[in-house]
Amino acid sequence: MGIGLILTLGVILFLWLSPEGEKPKPKRLSKEEMIELNKVQRDQETERIQAYLNRFDLEMQKSETGLRFTITKETENPQEIQVGDLVVYSMAMTNLMGDTFTTCFHQQPCNTLINRDNTIRGLHEGLQLLSLGEKATFIIPSHLAYGLHGKPGEIGAWETLMCKVEILGIEKTEE
Repeated sequence: MGIGLILTLGVILFLWLSPEGEKPKPKRLSKEEMIELNKVQRDQETERIQAYLNRFDLEMQKSETGLRFTITKETENPQEIQVGDLVVYSMAMTNLMGDTFTTCFHQQPCNTLINRDNTIRGLHEGLQLLSLGEKATFIIPSHLAYGLHGKPGEIGAWETLMCKVEILGIEKTEE
């Protein structure tokens, strides 16, 4: 019984190490091929976002970068968010399927320095559309979020995100 097990393990090890058992290495794409792949992905993602909006009969504005947004609570507060401001906000971030990635609410709010920290670009852009006390929903395409690589273990490659935010505070910083 011991010799049979050793022979079986030997055969498995031999097959595992043999050149025929090697997996082919993926082809490295050229810069032009990567650009084309990204264009195709962008177009497919735009179609998915539009299908989502149609399915739920949602109307959202679209920025030049592709960020979709709707302000769900407006205020008359003139305190607008600008580059360098420290913004305190509550947020729920999901994908379009509703899987939650991040939440932070009044008890433990999020904060970010606008265009000065590593928060995703789409969130920086969206926050700058708001004033103190306002609420909004953003649909952030992957090129404004985590892109091709995603956020390993949390957010997949080319994942479209939805964020519901409320601005709780704005602290002006010195330039």
